[in-house]
Amino acid sequence: MGTNEKSTRCSSRSSSPSVNVANHAFVHFYSAKNSQFQAPTKSDGTLGREEQFGYFVWPQVPLISCKSKHSYSSSPLSSVAIEVHSLADAALAGSDPNKIPLAISVLQRHWNPGKHGFCAWHMYEGNNDIYYDDNAHAANALITAYQATQNPVYLAQANEILTGLILPGWNKVDQNGVPWHTSDPSSRNACSTGSAAVAALRLSSLSNINTTELAQFGEKALNWLTITLQDPSDDLISDNIKYQPDGSSKVESTKWTYNTGFAIHGFTLLHQTTRNEYYLNKAIQLAKAATKKSGALYDHSILEPEKRMYADGSFFLHHLLDGFSILSNHALQSTLRSEIACVAAFGKKFMYDPTDGLYFRGSEPYSISQELTDKYNLEYGTNKSFEPNASERDDEGHLCKTLIGCAGWVRIGLMAEKIE
Repeated sequence: MGTNEKSTRCSSRSSSPSVNVANHAFVHFYSAKNSQFQAPTKSDGTLGREEQFGYFVWPQVPLISCKSKHSYSSSPLSSVAIEVHSLADAALAGSDPNKIPLAISVLQRHWNPGKHGFCAWHMYEGNNDIYYDDNAHAANALITAYQATQNPVYLAQANEILTGLILPGWNKVDQNGVPWHTSDPSSRNACSTGSAAVAALRLSSLSNINTTELAQFGEKALNWLTITLQDPSDDLISDNIKYQPDGSSKVESTKWTYNTGFAIHGFTLLHQTTRNEYYLNKAIQLAKAATKKSGALYDHSILEPEKRMYADGSFFLHHLLDGFSILSNHALQSTLRSEIACVAAFGKKFMYDPTDGLYFRGSEPYSISQELTDKYNLEYGTNKSFEPNASERDDEGHLCKTLIGCAGWVRIGLMAEKIE
């Protein structure tokens, strides 16, 4: 959000390209009849025809590892939550805020009041399929929705998620990371710990409720993250640590952009609150690692390092760029803002589809079509083969757009427009 979390709307940006895409994506995916976000056909993150291809709050999808194109990991992604976040960002940039309560009403269908969190699919009695990380994403979306509307109900629910679900989960494992799923405390993940820390620090700056508790949690969680999961060989954040019944543990060293992004964002927020230079320097260290073109976060199929693009899709990248955006107010301004602009330009050039005004979800044009593969090879002097990605296609093999993909690129585009 930048230095001041108490942001206000800017009516002058209502015609921005990214606001237009946000509005178009809402019309494309929102069903007033079914009170849900849904796709035209069965695709990643949706249920079947009997549920009108409705989106999970967190779809289970195959994700291609940055380190190996043949390594996959199943992870829940916050389709509905990130859509709420993108609409709130668009409202702060001048879009109509009246879409926000409609989107949040969809989110509320997943609310489990007894667990103080959102379920992966609509709430029903006995539904305990709840992920900590994506509830943290939902909390961040609700905080931004509050900033766009000043509706205190959104802030109150973000607080309930943090104090009623996430902090108890953190305390159950002796404050050694935030687990991924409520049913499996053995896996402590960067995506849950980092996103929860960011939400807690943001909320503590906006509310007089539980301020000290939230701020202390944010600080401890970020310190745990870097002590436990920061790789000293490249300064990036690894994915998770898995604890075994015999007391042993193993770090899963895969590097995703959003894990380092949460750490950058969180340490910058800590610096803003405490004025402790250590936290600013930690954010700078992480950002330098994340912008090292020879590092694990980049697509190395582009041979010239200075031209390389991140290997992750928009659904992870927007969290990294959140960190860049806020840190750029304090340090590395030229480098970080240039990176934001370059990612947004890449997305517009390769991942935006002018035939329907929406975005594909990833950042690999050579996974979309032969035409885009040829365009990519011509641009970068590469010799990539067309490698179809099933996540960019529906169950019948046709190219499609996804809610989380469009929402991620909208957020990236809005960040780039803000610094123009």
